[in-house]
Order: sequence, then structure tokens, then C-alpha cells
Amino acid sequence: MAILVTHLPAGRREKRYVLEEIPERFERNRIYDESELNKIIAEVYDDFCTVRREFIAEKMMTRSGGKYRLVSGYRPIPQ
Repeated sequence: MAILVTHLPAGRREKRYVLEEIPERFERNRIYDESELNKIIAEVYDDFCTVRREFIAEKMMTRSGGKYRLVSGYRPIPQ
């Protein structure tokens, strides 16, 4: 699949809007290792390291021991 995003917006709300599209590709209640997560993010945006950090900073995902999981109560912000 081609890269869909060329850059993350600078504004928090705009960035969050872009970030919220990516977790739709993840299975709920599944734990991903870093390489799996990178592959999924890379389908959308080539800088998967930045996106991983943003997921944690925005409390969209948790990280423990190199494993990542969507936050169970995570809900997208209203448009």
C-alpha cells in the first residue's frame, strides 16, 4: 500500500485527526510488538517512530516492554 500521509500537521487538533485514522487498522485488545506496529503505521506514513511516540503522548496506546496496545477506553475526539 502506498504512503498516504506526507507529513504530520503541526497543530495539535489537525495532527490528532490524522493520527486517529491509523488505529482503525489495529485489532482491539491485541498486543503488538514494535515491528508489527511499524509495518502497519508504514502503510500510511513512513516516519513510524514519530507516530508511535505520538500515540503514547496522546494516550491512544500504551507501551510496556516493547509491546503496544490500544488504550481500551480510547475514543476519537469529536470532529
